[in-house]
Amino acid sequence: MSVVSRVAALLISIVIFFSICHPAFANKLGRGRFSDRNYTLLNNLILENGKHSRNYNPKHKPYAVCDWDNTSAFGDAEETLSYYMLDNLNYALSVSEFRNAVSLGVPHGPSKLLNKEGKPIVFDDLIEDLVEDYTYIYSHYSGFSGNKGLAEVKISEEYKDFAAKLYVMFDALEATCDTALADRWQGQLMSGMTSEQLMELSEKSIRKNLDGELHKIKFSSSDKLKRRCNGVSSTTFQGLRINSDMRNLYRSLMDNGIDVYILSASPEDIIIPIVCNKGYGYNIPRENVFGVRYAKINGVLQPELSPKRVMTWGSGKVDLIRKQFVRTKGYTPILVCGDSDGDYNMLSAFPETQLGLIVNRLKKGNIGTLCEQALRQRNDSKPRYILQGVDENTGLFNADEATVKWGTTGKYLVK
Repeated sequence: MSVVSRVAALLISIVIFFSICHPAFANKLGRGRFSDRNYTLLNNLILENGKHSRNYNPKHKPYAVCDWDNTSAFGDAEETLSYYMLDNLNYALSVSEFRNAVSLGVPHGPSKLLNKEGKPIVFDDLIEDLVEDYTYIYSHYSGFSGNKGLAEVKISEEYKDFAAKLYVMFDALEATCDTALADRWQGQLMSGMTSEQLMELSEKSIRKNLDGELHKIKFSSSDKLKRRCNGVSSTTFQGLRINSDMRNLYRSLMDNGIDVYILSASPEDIIIPIVCNKGYGYNIPRENVFGVRYAKINGVLQPELSPKRVMTWGSGKVDLIRKQFVRTKGYTPILVCGDSDGDYNMLSAFPETQLGLIVNRLKKGNIGTLCEQALRQRNDSKPRYILQGVDENTGLFNADEATVKWGTTGKYLVK
């Protein structure tokens, strides 16, 4: 260990001691699985900005803005609900409504993905195959207009083809366009319900996934049906876990007079059941939760986005923070937490933000540049960014900055 590193470690130990021994700091953050340095820095942030600070003003409470999926909890609530709906055929769309929802916003022409023959997968062909498969499912499943049970429909070649191409479409949109469009498209297939119905469905998915294993599923298209897109496949990761360390961080922030806002690219109705339900322990107020909103007609969700809410991904998150918080409060968040390119903008847009917590998912791209900056600041007493590792086999934090990818045992700081 270098002299600089030894001095930095000593300073951190001293700060930990005085922070914990501070006579007024009774609501400090639980130790949990944060790295030693992150634990110290987060406690200092709370102590310096919370209600025990001499500059604290309860009429102008400081606040934190945090992403949800793979930041506040492990896993993606929208993706797990999407699979739950596929697995149980919980769609609320007629065939014509499905065609509208599955094609809205999808570009024409070839995608950047290739089939098994090395040929580009064409978006228009994917749409037609999905509609054809859905038409079969709709006319045969007893939950729609047919007379066959769920198990019988799910062994059909049409269902197999449908499942694979749903995920291939998501992959193709993400690879060819961006994650924002892929996420929005996924939410479009959840139209046809009321918000209450979608929240009820999401609650069922959350309970099942919290109790289930973390696993990957591979879908392959049917090789027996004559379709436009043949030889395509996709793999998805499924599972959810409560992130007890982030949950405890939010509790400590709120106990110390610092407001917490959740800002997610998942539909708002999907995350409310886990964010606001006291049974899961986050206890974030309903009015502090912001996600994607879809338009409604007579209370029924439509595939189009609501004109009253920007797409809460990337720069859209910054727009919402500025309009919803900065404009009304007059100041920016002290803490921003995220994990992906969708959070890069809000992590970097506000120079006054004191700390950016990045959950290390070994991502490249824009978020990767912030991860590298966090690593360069590992010995700084006042870093702009900190990196927190996670073990994807358990969904829990590691006690350091490195991450263990699912199905492996090695720890890595960067990919």
